[in-house]
Amino acid sequence: MIKPNDIIGFFPAAGAGGSTLDSSREIADQLGCALLELPNPPTIDDFTTGRWYNGLEHIVRAQIAKDGNSRLVLVGHCMGGLSAFTAASLLRSTSPDVRVGALVINTPYPGRDGRIPTMSALSDSAIGELLGAEGFPQELIDDVDMLEEVATNLRAEATVADRVAGAIHERTDCVPLHALSTRGDPFITPGDCEGWSRRSCGLFGWTICEGGHAINEASAPVLRRTIMSLFGELA
Repeated sequence: MIKPNDIIGFFPAAGAGGSTLDSSREIADQLGCALLELPNPPTIDDFTTGRWYNGLEHIVRAQIAKDGNSRLVLVGHCMGGLSAFTAASLLRSTSPDVRVGALVINTPYPGRDGRIPTMSALSDSAIGELLGAEGFPQELIDDVDMLEEVATNLRAEATVADRVAGAIHERTDCVPLHALSTRGDPFITPGDCEGWSRRSCGLFGWTICEGGHAINEASAPVLRRTIMSLFGELA
């Protein structure tokens, strides 16, 4: 059962929240709980120095003080899933009174070398192909200057994601954890997400459904059920 003072925290994929964020907002409204839109680490330095987490903990603590809540589901899409897992682990350490779990959506698990499928080394044209497969307007992809700007920003964010993935690989911590994968993601396959099962401290819920990289109207009900399931595990 979802309570009014439960909180969903959302970390976006590189670039923007898009339809996955829109779906998370709608789900929070339907469930009658708060939604916190949370940032990924903007730079490697923000991540390694702890500035990112310190700011994040302040945001979460302020919401808890307002609502008197102690149950939090951190939802992360792609790169955001790396942030969600990291934040959940750190909150369990620094704020043991907060019941927190993570839901990773199309988030690759770091391999044996600590690396993930990444856009950090992709060319503008390769990134354009991935964006096109996800419905990015073709006229913007065909605009060389626009594509260069978008690709440059995505590569910068992906470089930060690579560092966060490496840090996760270096640790052995576990959190209450569920994963959601889609079969139609042109970049991250369900197989890339399988390793998350080793980082769950409870029952690992892994759902695979139809869809592309982002959550859409068809897969939103699956996301809602997954969020509710994780809240249930935190009860």
